Amino acid sequence: MQAGFDAKVAVTPSLNLDLTANPILTGRSRSAGINLTRFEFKFPERRQFFLENSDLFDKAGFPEARTFFSRRIGLVKAPSGLYVRVPIAFGARLSGSINRKWRLNVMNIQTREKLSLGLPSQNYTVATIQRNFWRQSSFSVTYADKESLHVGDADSSKYFHDTVFSPF
Repeated sequence: MQAGFDAKVAVTPSLNLDLTANPILTGRSRSAGINLTRFEFKFPERRQFFLENSDLFDKAGFPEARTFFSRRIGLVKAPSGLYVRVPIAFGARLSGSINRKWRLNVMNIQTREKLSLGLPSQNYTVATIQRNFWRQSSFSVTYADKESLHVGDADSSKYFHDTVFSPF
């Protein structure tokens, strides 16, 4: 049994720092449907850690090709075709309003190695800054990165999952 913790620190009245270690990220599961397209289902995120100010990440990219989809963190498709949980080691998120015109959401999550699936530990980073102007207009910039950690050229027999070298 592993111990974990979650913490929320108010950096300013409208900017929060959330920290988690060995989290048990829970959320209601949704029954799977039959998908006859080549695109995966995009069920909404229900895990609390990923929800606060997530609208900044949700708007990046086009609806059919999102830059970042948080449901892929901590979940991977096994060779059987079923989705299996990958343990999350730790995570941090800084989110909220900097002032009336600027909003920010920066998140970093690290998963643990899962050798039974051929997965190394992976680090996910995503950041969005948004500038509001006029009444209902805004401009935002998003950065997303996924890195497989400690993987070398000679590790192809140890780390073999197809997501090791693919984007999230």
